[in-house]
This record gives sequence, structure tokens and C-alpha cells, in this order.
Amino acid sequence: MKIRRRITLDLPAVLLLLVATVASAADFQAVGAPHCRALVTPGFFTSPGICEWTYQATVGKSPFDKIALHRVAKGPNPPAHPDAVVLYLPGTNMNGEVALEDPLYSFQVYLAAHDVDVWSLDYRTHFIPPQTPQNDLSELAGWSNDLFETDIDAAAKFVS
Repeated sequence: MKIRRRITLDLPAVLLLLVATVASAADFQAVGAPHCRALVTPGFFTSPGICEWTYQATVGKSPFDKIALHRVAKGPNPPAHPDAVVLYLPGTNMNGEVALEDPLYSFQVYLAAHDVDVWSLDYRTHFIPPQTPQNDLSELAGWSNDLFETDIDAAAKFVS
């Protein structure tokens, strides 16, 4: 016996949910020009090039309350409707910049060379200069896992 359920959606409730989702995403802005590099890996493949775009958002009042996204994809233009998208989350003391350009040693470049649209996150910790005096770090006391999770949520919403 099949059980059928009819689900009806209240249009105003759905619209409110969509507006709330969009409004909670951080306001990311493109930073600088894309950085493109040709990829030639002897014995493996030659790629027409991998490009990296950077987007940054202010997510608080302090100069350290910023996050960024790095988008890595094949070609000089980001794909409009990619078949596969990955949001890579490095450790909180790391960043999402592409450090190595060889697809044999870079997860992001490897995926991009195989037609995956790769995004990676720079956490707030990336925006604290190493020479910052200890007494200027008091606002970091309020940083918690919950705060980092809201940053990840904002990044995921922007990427999707």
C-alpha cells in the first residue's frame, strides 16, 4: 500500500525563507584581478590554464572581522553553471589561497584541472597581521566555534 502525502507550501513563507537566506549571506566583493596560470604537467595533462579569483566580506566591526573566498577554476572566466562545486575548508589557522601550482601537489588545482569549480575559505584568523600587539587582540576573546560556523554558512550561501 502506498501512502501519498500532499505537501503544500505557503508562498509567503517560502519567499520569507528565501529572503532570510539571502540576507544572512555575507556581502562578498571581488578583490583585484584574477590570477591565471598555465598548467603543463609532463606525462599527465596540459590544461588551458587555471585562474583564481578572490572575494572578501566584512563580517564585523573590528579590522580583523573579515573573511575571504578563493575561487579556482579552469579558464579565464568562471563557469556560469558548473557541474561540480566544492567548498574547501582549511584548518582555522590556514587560508584558502592556492599555495602550489602543480596539480600533483595541490588539491584545489587538481580539482579545477578536472573541471570542478573549487572555492576555499580564508577565516578571520587570516586577517590578523603577525606583528599585531597583544593588547589589540582583546576582541578575539569573543571568537568561538559558533562564530566560525556563521562565517562558513555565509560562504556556503554565497557559493551556492
